[in-house]
Amino acid sequence: MQEDNSEKGRSILFKRWLVCAFTSSFTESGRVSQHPRSSLVTQPFDLAKTRLQLQNTRSAVDGVKRPSRGIWKTLVGVVKEEGFWELFSGVGPAALRQVIYGGICTGFYKPLKNLMYPEVKNEDLDFFKRLSVSLITGISGQTCALPLDLIKVRMQADGRLKLMGKKPRYTSATNAFFTIIREEGYKAFFTGVSPTLIRAGLLTVGGIACYDSSKEWIIRHFHTSEDTTSGRIINCTGASIYSGFVSTCMSNPFDVVKTRMMEQHQGEHLYKSSIDCLIKVGVLLRDDA
Repeated sequence: MQEDNSEKGRSILFKRWLVCAFTSSFTESGRVSQHPRSSLVTQPFDLAKTRLQLQNTRSAVDGVKRPSRGIWKTLVGVVKEEGFWELFSGVGPAALRQVIYGGICTGFYKPLKNLMYPEVKNEDLDFFKRLSVSLITGISGQTCALPLDLIKVRMQADGRLKLMGKKPRYTSATNAFFTIIREEGYKAFFTGVSPTLIRAGLLTVGGIACYDSSKEWIIRHFHTSEDTTSGRIINCTGASIYSGFVSTCMSNPFDVVKTRMMEQHQGEHLYKSSIDCLIKVGVLLRDDA
């Protein structure tokens, strides 16, 4: 009987991890163009991801156990309980984050590549050289965009306070920016920097490792051509979705830690550090399962 319960618990944990990973991969693959308008398309799923990652954090504070939701119940629940436009909460800082992150990743890739490997053409870069350049630009972009990421997470989490009859912490992205500075200081904008950088590294490694191999697999099995526009669209889209899913599965635990660290209220220290958060989240999910 105990073994059955243990097996059931592991199954529930795996399903929850898979749901969060799928939601995250959708938002990441939707941002592959690095264009801020992509945030508008993926924002509802990004909000659902944030809410799913924050499930049961209130239970740890007040001791009241609440039912867990899946992705579709979360989206439908937000619309019913908070209104349709709540799905786009935090879209402003999310779009601006993409401008900064995408600008650094795209704009600095080629100059940095030429600086590090001036004798090698871009198409001749081997895996480890591409990985080193991508890691530097990706981690730099994530670090510069971190304050906007924190504002986005805080605004997306505010809807839960409304459901509990509490006043939202922020009325807008601008209000959130100045409120955080006034109450917590500039240092608060870099809360969760460690899991964010680890996540960025894992996303880069997973993306680069899987993109080319999945693209070749699509060409070989679906007989698509790189010489036609439709073929290139199919190849690039399929490879982006697959590599996004794999890299997100790898980085999702650290994404959960990042979100929970960022959402902590002032004076509410649920987690002493990122490691403490990772341990407590695992224990909480295990007990809930």
